[in-house]
Amino acid sequence: MTATDPWLRLTVSAPAEVREALGALLMDWGAPGTAEEGEALVAWFPAAERGRVQARIERYALDLGAPVGWRWDDEPEEGWRDRWKAFYKPSRVSDRLGVCPSWETWPPELGAVHMIRLDPGRAFGTGTHETTRLCLRLLDEELAARPGADLLDVGCGSGILSIGALLLGARRAVALDIDPLAAEATRENARANAV
Repeated sequence: MTATDPWLRLTVSAPAEVREALGALLMDWGAPGTAEEGEALVAWFPAAERGRVQARIERYALDLGAPVGWRWDDEPEEGWRDRWKAFYKPSRVSDRLGVCPSWETWPPELGAVHMIRLDPGRAFGTGTHETTRLCLRLLDEELAARPGADLLDVGCGSGILSIGALLLGARRAVALDIDPLAAEATRENARANAV
């Protein structure tokens, strides 16, 4: 799969009380992120992933026992990545750590931090999901108390946790993932952050 492969737009309508959890699942399943449009969630997936994601949505709807509807639409290659720029902004995730996409400048009002440069991609972990943010905050606290500790990041996705740990003073981080796209994304992100 490459950046020029065709992408599809998935629009999912679901009860309001499950939308946040569903958004997290869509990202776990490979969406670079989600956006709310009225009563629906929108996510983008490589066309090659449609069958896998479709099966998971059907299983989720059946398990939920609530009305869940979905629609797939072709997404023209031109401009889909630029649309994500509206949703992905610099953010401070802990006392000493921030995440900033490559096309943005770190805003001075967010204060001085170690900055992870990370763009949305095909691997989970952009710093926008609350579980990732919580893990980064916990890493910050732990490494403040134990500088020079080692980290084993199993299921590393984008590598954001390993990169954050190294920027915060970990002696070493080993990042592992069975998904070759995640391993590739981690290597690219590590290079971009000089760790």
